[in-house]
Amino acid sequence: MSVEMEIDAGDIENFKLEMGCFSEKMLKKVKTNLDDWAAEVVDLARQRVPVRSGFLRSAIVLKVTGASVELAAEAPYASIVEFGSRYTRGRPYLYPAIEQNLPRLEQVLSDAVDSAATEASST
Repeated sequence: MSVEMEIDAGDIENFKLEMGCFSEKMLKKVKTNLDDWAAEVVDLARQRVPVRSGFLRSAIVLKVTGASVELAAEAPYASIVEFGSRYTRGRPYLYPAIEQNLPRLEQVLSDAVDSAATEASST
């Protein structure tokens, strides 16, 4: 059983509609910033994960598709390490990495909106 976490950005459909109004150049910038943000989260999760053999650390993967980011730990025991079981306490590594970087995600999205507004007003 692997662990996957998905961040619900609230009304994602409206967000996608708003993103459709951005220029192609702007979308590339958002995607680049989002990729950088997600890579930082993966690095932090890999630093935080308890290591025995290193397999779980290597099983933390990132999948970026458009404006969607999926962070997952694909080891069979990943959920037991993250959440614990009745025999062992959890040692969270994914959720804290995401939580620590949420303010930066907000800044990435805010900067994209501000930049798009500036670009729109100058044309």
